[in-house]
Amino acid sequence: MKWMILLLVLLISCAPATQEIIAKPAIQIQPETPKTAPQPVLQPEVKAPAVQPPAPVTAPSPQLTPLQECVGMCQENCKATAQNACTQKERSTCKAVCGDSPTIDPSACTQACTYITQPNQCKVMMEQFCSANCVKQCH
Repeated sequence: MKWMILLLVLLISCAPATQEIIAKPAIQIQPETPKTAPQPVLQPEVKAPAVQPPAPVTAPSPQLTPLQECVGMCQENCKATAQNACTQKERSTCKAVCGDSPTIDPSACTQACTYITQPNQCKVMMEQFCSANCVKQCH
């Protein structure tokens, strides 16, 4: 049996060795670099210094006399009262708001509030009635 193994080893070692070498073409794999557009070179933005326009030249406002100041404030109050009174839903609330102003006569309130359904007309009348009493109020 030993002879047999030796004989097999001898046969195997003498057998023509055919080793196939398959040559594959060499592929060079290069990592793909993403193709991007060239980045623009940013330049610092040069800004002109902020120049403020010259302040408009206005003539100094003349000093108002105390009477003029009082009449002006009274008329502003008349506008506010007319706005509040004439935007009410009912005539009674219009009269109540109007009656809170000492400048307007109660009969003028009643007359202006009859136009509660026409708020603009109501406001105009109430402002006129009220403004007419501003000079008397400020004396």
